[in-house]
Amino acid sequence: MSIKNMSIDSRPRERLELVGLSNLSNAELLAIIIGSGSKEKSAIAIANELLEKVGSIRKLSRLNLNNIKIKGFGRVKKINVSVAFELGRRAVNELERKINLKESHAIYRFCFPKYYGLQKEKISLIILDKNLNFIYEESENSGTFNDISFSMPWVLRVCSINQGPNAILIHNHPSNIPKPSAQDDVATYTIKECLKLLGVCLYDHIIISDNSYYSYRDKNRLNKNTIVGTILSNLGLLEYCKNNDIEFITTNVGDKYVLEYLRDNNLSLGGEEAGHIILKEYCNTGDGPLTSLIMLSILASTNTTFSNLTNIMHKYPEVHINIKVNNKNDFATSNMIEDSIKEIKNNFNGNYRLVVRPSGTEPLVRIVLEGEELKVLEESSNKIKSIIKNLNMEVV
Repeated sequence: MSIKNMSIDSRPRERLELVGLSNLSNAELLAIIIGSGSKEKSAIAIANELLEKVGSIRKLSRLNLNNIKIKGFGRVKKINVSVAFELGRRAVNELERKINLKESHAIYRFCFPKYYGLQKEKISLIILDKNLNFIYEESENSGTFNDISFSMPWVLRVCSINQGPNAILIHNHPSNIPKPSAQDDVATYTIKECLKLLGVCLYDHIIISDNSYYSYRDKNRLNKNTIVGTILSNLGLLEYCKNNDIEFITTNVGDKYVLEYLRDNNLSLGGEEAGHIILKEYCNTGDGPLTSLIMLSILASTNTTFSNLTNIMHKYPEVHINIKVNNKNDFATSNMIEDSIKEIKNNFNGNYRLVVRPSGTEPLVRIVLEGEELKVLEESSNKIKSIIKNLNMEVV
């Protein structure tokens, strides 16, 4: 049936005048844009068939209409519908320029319409001003985010041309599982460090799916280049961090001090020599099973072995001395002990250290010697033990 043969109150244009735009169905609005039907079908019939074939207006807006084969839906009608969608997108773009993107949920709402239903990977870069207001957005569909040889030059070009102090990376997982992979992490951190050279802060990286998202910023994952440890962390770890441009922060001994620093400075990873590894993204205490699962995930994603991972740093030998005391302050104020420790430190030649600290849980003073050669450490340890015996203190 042609639209002319319909009752007046059933015709899309006439209904628009009677009830207004907001009360028309998607098919009726689409029929008005299509304009006219064919000999066999009315415009409303074509619109209904089109929506039934595609599934929704949103999905229709994403498609290349030239690939849709429906009788009566020819070249001119496809152009009309494409133009209507493009005008809608441009209206959204004008509105976007006034949007503040400080919060991850705002970023997700901002990007969701452009990513919904995509079956292949898309990458976007959003440039923000100092107040985190939208400046510019550019997208790429021809590469993958994890391909640094593709994504890095593109990101640097966009940031160089559109000079803003902050940037947000967006990419989707067509699998609809917005969990970052190990490759996502590597690419993110590499891009973050390169943007620093341009004076640009990577404010967030959002991974989008059709029904949820993952924010690196919300999970404190962008503070990758800082590890929090204690004053007893092995010199080999400190050396590894220095050589790999990783900042290492030391606290007093105890995981509570490590966690306190992580919280106060919005950091993600810390630990101490007793084996407490704190992954603040997941929990606020050391968790052995969780740490094991993370390690297994790294092994799987990097296709390496645990022995290879443990060989990335050289662990320096250590010697520990525990001294039983009645008063920890008496030990600390002993001139003989203080002079001996100072002499041992002055005689160290190379990468060595000596740490003296009272136990926080027992009537003990603990001394740790650490350095390049175990023989040197043992000789120094014997000197300290000899002095302790002369002072009638007990080594336990």
